[in-house]
Amino acid sequence: MTSNSSQIIQEIQAKVLTIIGQVTGNAADKMTAYDAEKDILSAILSLGASCLSLFYQNQASRYTDKTVTNAQGKELPFHSWKQRQQMSLFGKVTIERAYYYQAGDAGYFPLDDALNLAPQLYSDVVQELYGELAVEQAYQSGNEFMQRWLNLSVSSRAVQTIVTNAGEDVPAFYEQVAPPDPLQQQPILVAQADGKGVPQIVATQAADAVRPKRGQARSRKKEAIVTTAYTIAPRPRTTATVIASLFNEPDELSASEIASDRVHPVDKMLWATLEGKATAMQRLQAAVGEREHPNVQYRIALCDGAKSLQDHFTTHFPSFRLVLDFIHAYEYLWKAANLLFDEADPQRLVWVKAQTTHLLDSATSTVIDHLRQHADHLPNSSADKLCKIANYLERNTPFMDYATCLKLGLPIASGVIEGACRHIVKDRMELSGMRWSHNGAETLLQLRCVRHNGHWDDFWRYHRSLRLSSPSHTSFNVLPLAG
Repeated sequence: MTSNSSQIIQEIQAKVLTIIGQVTGNAADKMTAYDAEKDILSAILSLGASCLSLFYQNQASRYTDKTVTNAQGKELPFHSWKQRQQMSLFGKVTIERAYYYQAGDAGYFPLDDALNLAPQLYSDVVQELYGELAVEQAYQSGNEFMQRWLNLSVSSRAVQTIVTNAGEDVPAFYEQVAPPDPLQQQPILVAQADGKGVPQIVATQAADAVRPKRGQARSRKKEAIVTTAYTIAPRPRTTATVIASLFNEPDELSASEIASDRVHPVDKMLWATLEGKATAMQRLQAAVGEREHPNVQYRIALCDGAKSLQDHFTTHFPSFRLVLDFIHAYEYLWKAANLLFDEADPQRLVWVKAQTTHLLDSATSTVIDHLRQHADHLPNSSADKLCKIANYLERNTPFMDYATCLKLGLPIASGVIEGACRHIVKDRMELSGMRWSHNGAETLLQLRCVRHNGHWDDFWRYHRSLRLSSPSHTSFNVLPLAG
């Protein structure tokens, strides 16, 4: 070996003394708190790199010039010591490892297996940290943050590779996750789904053109289907309770009604994919199946009025009560009100409140008749819009028995999936200027679900563990460094 532990220990001791001198010497009297903290951070990073080098040095010293047995049970002779670089959280470190080889057999680095050493240039900690930044913000923003605070320079291409490699393991990770505890489940089993567009790169001349021709687009949107499954306790409500909540009338709510709002989903699982509704529903079926238990009393499928999504629910969940998200129906009432009243007209709110009451009482036909009667007295354009709203409600009437749902304590709004579409898809995939490849978007969506499901640490442990069950690596793939 070209280095020794005693030399590194001396370096560490010298750096510790330097840090002490920084905070106690004459120069410290001229420092601000900010300057002191930044200087200490820089010194600690350098110290960390030396400590990590010492760790690798000591572990490598376990291997001598004797023979070793590889993972396949083959005895290999010592060949030489070989160095490799690794970018750690503390900066670049050199790792010297014993290499064992003989003609006709693959070379072997036993240190790699012993430490489960990342085969890439970047350490597992660096990869996980960049992955965590990548799922929440643009690659470049994360890179600039790491460069500013930790002096780490990683290209956006390398981060994309890290995300892709990790994201490919998400489906297998969830296959081995233990199903939810049946004893912890609530009586209502809920399945929800919704879609949100992801801007994707168009593989045409328009994507490469300096200035696309009229009508050409650099990107198009592909729908990501977001699904969720969970159980929840019943929460009986009355029409008056919902009306008071919708129209901000807290004085109308009793103490018992306010308390009844405090129910939360149990074992909520989110999933997002660009592979289409059929694939999304198959995954949702698996999640629902894991939450089935003998005490389930009601099975509810919630979605908006998209007929294709409703058809998939009917096909894949025939035993579920399909419910139109009440908030979607409620928003249609406001669209109708805007056609019938001026915004400043006080009767506008009165009208919406009355029609909302009809919907909650499962008197949808009354609302539909009311809309069509009004359409007879409106200009053609407004009448057509009002009739479309009436048609929408009529088509969805079988899924709008809100009175029964309220009485039984069943959910009638898909706020969980609406929020998931915003958090999982929109907040990251539709950042300014974002355009995605299909695979890049798919893997990032899956990692975002891992994070929002609360499985981040478990997933990365699993991701690292896969190397232990794979053949020992004889080389490492270098992801590109910035600059």
